[in-house]
This record gives sequence, structure tokens and C-alpha cells, in this order.
Amino acid sequence: YIYLNQKNDPKKAVSLCEDYFRASGAGEGQAGLRRAYWTALMKLERFSTLTKELDEIIATGSRDAVAVAQIVRGDMYRTKEQKEDAFKDYMRTALLFKDIKVAAPEALFKAAEMLDAMRDPRGDLLRKELVQFYPESEFANKARSKM
Repeated sequence: YIYLNQKNDPKKAVSLCEDYFRASGAGEGQAGLRRAYWTALMKLERFSTLTKELDEIIATGSRDAVAVAQIVRGDMYRTKEQKEDAFKDYMRTALLFKDIKVAAPEALFKAAEMLDAMRDPRGDLLRKELVQFYPESEFANKARSKM
């Protein structure tokens, strides 16, 4: 986390994570570390490695892990300016994983942002849904500021 967030060294973060995953045999485990690894891969634009990682989790992971992986895949598409694909992943997550409180609010918020980016006025509807169903989430607070 330090190399990614404080030192802004995604290359070192990726190297350390890969060493850890190899040594521990960690697959889906360590969700926070895995997400930091994915973020570092995205910053380095190592999209093929990231896609392989995400596809594997989406195909075989737990519901929580799949929800987060789809959000990260949406983030990757967003980074690559593929707004419709990003929106699809965010919306799919918001709809299919409503019960996953660590993912659904973020997915709704980001889906609304993608609609805004595509000049689609329905983003406000998603923000209202976010505030209604997940009022205590940090993303509901962010959505309120955009309403």
C-alpha cells in the first residue's frame, strides 16, 4: 500500500505483490492487497496482465471478489476511454451484487459517472437510487454533492 499510495511507485508495488503472491500461494485472498495490485497494474498500463487476473477472479471467485473485480475491470475500461464497456461492468455489478455492500454503492456511483460522461441524463436516477439504498456509504455522500 505504501509504495502505491504514499510513494507513488506502482512498479515497486507490483513487484512486491507478485513476490508475496508467489511465496504465499495466495489466490483470491488478501482482498485489499489484491485490489492494490490491480490498481498498480492499471497505473503501469499492464492491461493484459490485469485482464487475465480479473477474468480468472470473475470466472472462479467468491461473490464479493467477483463484484470488486468487475468494478476494477470497469475502471480499466474507463482508463482506456471505453465508456460503454465501463458502464456495463459497473451497472452489471450494481444490479447483480446489490447485496455486496462493499461493491454495490461504488458500482452505482461509477455507473452514474459514466452516464454523465456519455451525456446521458439518467445518471441522476442512479445517484438517487444510491442515496436511497445505501445512505451511509461514502459513495452516497459523494452522490449527494452531485445532485
